[in-house]
Amino acid sequence: MTAPVKVYENAELEKKNIFLENKGKAGIYMWTNKINGNRYIGSSINIFNRMLSYYSISHLTSVNMVINKALLKYGHENFSLTILEYCDNLAVIEREQLYFDNLKPEYNVLPLAGSSGSFIHTEESKLKMREARIGKPGNPHSEESKSMLSKSAIGNTNRLGKKHTEENKAKISAAQPTSQKVEVRDLLEKLKHVIIQLGRLLKG
Repeated sequence: MTAPVKVYENAELEKKNIFLENKGKAGIYMWTNKINGNRYIGSSINIFNRMLSYYSISHLTSVNMVINKALLKYGHENFSLTILEYCDNLAVIEREQLYFDNLKPEYNVLPLAGSSGSFIHTEESKLKMREARIGKPGNPHSEESKSMLSKSAIGNTNRLGKKHTEENKAKISAAQPTSQKVEVRDLLEKLKHVIIQLGRLLKG
């Protein structure tokens, strides 16, 4: 393992820097309770987005994770956040497992990166899969995205009852930002990698 990339000693006071310095970066992070020393290790293909969840009261109160309960009980000011390393999207699960094995974090219920015990997904793994599923057909939109879709539909009655022609579909596809297409492909690749890792671990 390498030396940590960055340590934010007070996760409340340094919240702004945490967001600014980790936008769009994939890697491994660790929360440390400065009162009792307990730690939690996680990974994300976009640490900025993951941190949004940890600073959201609605997320902390509605998602049943040990780290969420600890953040609510002790407050962000009593936690430090360590960026253990930045890495490629496809390497986050493998690198996270390495830190699990070496540091044995107390707040992690299952010491298996990106996995689920007895096929019951942990809240952490469900959050990772939710990130990878955003925008895929058959998956529900968030309240924010549903609101945006609803607003965009107001006043647009031309499309009601009509199907897209192949030409229109091609135009719509071409209009999508390249960065979004790349991000979706990256997310799918990471989910594929998680499934492969799970298969190997279960066989072993």
